[in-house]
This record gives sequence, C-alpha cells and structure tokens, in this order.
Amino acid sequence: MKKFAIMGAMALAFVGCNERDTAINESAGAQKDQINDSAKAAKDQVGNDANAEKKRIEADKDAAKARVEAEQQKAKAEVKAGDAELDAAKKKAEADAEAARKNAEAAK
Repeated sequence: MKKFAIMGAMALAFVGCNERDTAINESAGAQKDQINDSAKAAKDQVGNDANAEKKRIEADKDAAKARVEAEQQKAKAEVKAGDAELDAAKKKAEADAEAARKNAEAAK
C-alpha cells in the first residue's frame, strides 16, 4: 500500500512539475513578447524622432534660403536705385553744362 501511495505522490509531483514548467514557459513567452513589443516601440519612436528632426532641419534650411533670396533682391533693388540716381545726376550735370555753354555763347 505504501508503494501505491508513493507512486501516487510521485505521479502528482510529476504532473505538478509539468504544470509548473508550462506556466514558466508561458510566462517566459509573455515576457519575450513584452520585450519585443517594447523594442519595436522604441525603434518606432527613434524613427519618428529622426523624421521630426529631419523636417525641422529642412524647414530651417528653407527659411535660411528664403532670407538669403530676400537679401539678394534687396541688394539688387538698392543697386538699381543707385544706378538710377547716378543716371539722373549725370543727366543733370550734362544739362547744367549745356546750359552754361549756351549762356557763355550768348554772353559773347
């Protein structure tokens, strides 16, 4: 009878070990899934952060380009205005010289 009791206890212990092993394996699988999910989320976040930084850099580059183009247009306008002033001054000087010449001829 003791033999049957020992055999029964061993069978129960064996079943308990199998159940415990199954529980451990399931827990390990869940932990592995959780780690993989966390790693994927971190990788996705890094990708999102990199894309956001790339967009910010592109926007900064576009803004800088627009500022440079505006400064170039302003400089061109200033040069054009300066050229117009020089042309006007040249024409005035030529007109003044012509008037002085005519006055000098008339005074003779």
